[in-house]
Amino acid sequence: MNDQRVAQGAWKERLYFLFHFLKNPLRNASVIPSSQYAAEAMFTGVDWSKAQTIVELGPGTGTFTQKILRHARQDAHIILFELEKNYVDLLRSKFGHRVEVLHTGAQHMEEIFREKQSTT
Repeated sequence: MNDQRVAQGAWKERLYFLFHFLKNPLRNASVIPSSQYAAEAMFTGVDWSKAQTIVELGPGTGTFTQKILRHARQDAHIILFELEKNYVDLLRSKFGHRVEVLHTGAQHMEEIFREKQSTT
């Protein structure tokens, strides 16, 4: 039953992703989310023991985020920049307190990190 629920959730996310591609193809840029294999390949060679802050741009439904969480140190600060409000809500419910999801674009990254530095 649990495997069936996971499979249904995966298909639901793919359809959700497709819907957002059709709604705004220049922002979404893909018909389906990246595969687990692509995510693994992307992180080959990363020294996770040294990664204190990890930033992901445009996480969508969180395929790469899942891999990051699997490998990252428990004390790593993981920040996701996402433009699509529906993805922001999905990511927050899916990953909870383990990630910080920001509903903004990468063009604001420098300003956001400057503000974070001044408050620490």
